Amino acid sequence: MNPGKKPAVPKARRMLLAKAIGFKAARRSSWTAPRVNDLLKQVLAKCPTLADRHSPEPIACVVGQQCAFINRAIDYGEGGVLFEVCAYVKGHVPESIIPDLTKSEAEITAVEIKDDQGKPGELVHTFRCLVLGQVMVMESVRGLGGAAQIVQSLLTNLIRRHTSDKTHPSLVFVDISAPALKQFIESKGGISKITAKIAVDTVESESKYAKVLADARLGVKDAAACAVTWEAAGTLDTDEAIEVLEDSETEALSAVTLHFKYGGSISDLSTYREKHEVFVQQIDGRIAVNELQDEMRDYMDHLRKGGAGDTISEDGSLSRIKSIGAKKK
Repeated sequence: MNPGKKPAVPKARRMLLAKAIGFKAARRSSWTAPRVNDLLKQVLAKCPTLADRHSPEPIACVVGQQCAFINRAIDYGEGGVLFEVCAYVKGHVPESIIPDLTKSEAEITAVEIKDDQGKPGELVHTFRCLVLGQVMVMESVRGLGGAAQIVQSLLTNLIRRHTSDKTHPSLVFVDISAPALKQFIESKGGISKITAKIAVDTVESESKYAKVLADARLGVKDAAACAVTWEAAGTLDTDEAIEVLEDSETEALSAVTLHFKYGGSISDLSTYREKHEVFVQQIDGRIAVNELQDEMRDYMDHLRKGGAGDTISEDGSLSRIKSIGAKKK
């Protein structure tokens, strides 16, 4: 080892996910989708304390409930708003072990978190999101299931509490298909057939495809579901096929499968969703947050400057904003 050379700082892997921000607004005929970063700035201006930025409201929290709050936020102007989310389950007591693989079983111990005054603490997951227009770049969270749903609920709750619109449509986050999906479809000879299904409990929707199936289902009394197939003599339009598949991500359709001309199929966007892997410095077990924030801003710039095809414009608006309805009562 060269004594004059400093040891390399370890790098931590992080996955950044790109999401389209949709709205459950089908029942509002004249409603215009907002720029979420502008809406978020309005909310944060009225929220000086963590309690103001907490969901649900602290007084309503009960043990075992999923809670979240915005810890801090940075306004990048035309670059959007970055905010840090802390999520926890109220009253959850984690467990730990001291590994000793020579024993027949591990000794599991509950770990109570308390401060110097004995006040109980909470085990928290912290992650960051950057919003611009109707687009969000979100840090993927290890060990936390349903992070996107947590942020959806948090933002919807805060918007309703801190703006004049107390029934503001719920936010919903949808995966953005990566350009690689089109390339994959082309390599398979294109789309020869689309099968789609709608169930009786599928949400009301402005999706033209969901409406076709909903009307067909109503044509038969007591039908619990309806499935259709669109088949081409040659191939179907790729952009339209992807649009149908994206509608299954919003719950507008309960199932969609794209069938390729040369065989095979795809029924979800998980493999071909827009995402970006980054590596940031890790010091004493914690990542360099400023470095991660810079990576998130760079990725957002990449997306809005053509990195996601023609889906996202430079101001963060979408060529097709998702707008879906609420479930029937």
